[in-house]
Amino acid sequence: MNAKLRYVGENVRRARLNKGLTIEQLAELAEISDSFLGVAERGSSGFSIETIVKISKALNVTTDSLLIEGEQSNEMSPKIDTLAAVLSHCSDKEIDFIIEYVKLCKKSGLFSAART
Repeated sequence: MNAKLRYVGENVRRARLNKGLTIEQLAELAEISDSFLGVAERGSSGFSIETIVKISKALNVTTDSLLIEGEQSNEMSPKIDTLAAVLSHCSDKEIDFIIEYVKLCKKSGLFSAART
């Protein structure tokens, strides 16, 4: 079994379980076969780019979180996925404002003060 196929499959499985979905439910949302999804989650088969995009949209997660080795095990991933979902409904101008605001908050130490 190819290690790259395995970790992508594991990332998909982990993301699916984090959303509380069965294989059948995710397959329906992503418009793919549930038998294929099960095989791919086990790493016995790979995902096409098109399928990864469908799955990421169905799970409301980034494609990076599915493709990058160990990405889903990172404790920040669910928060990053939530942030990506929120930002997906923003205009480019709103996103630019948010980025500049976050940079300013980090530079000023506002986030450091919030941790205490």
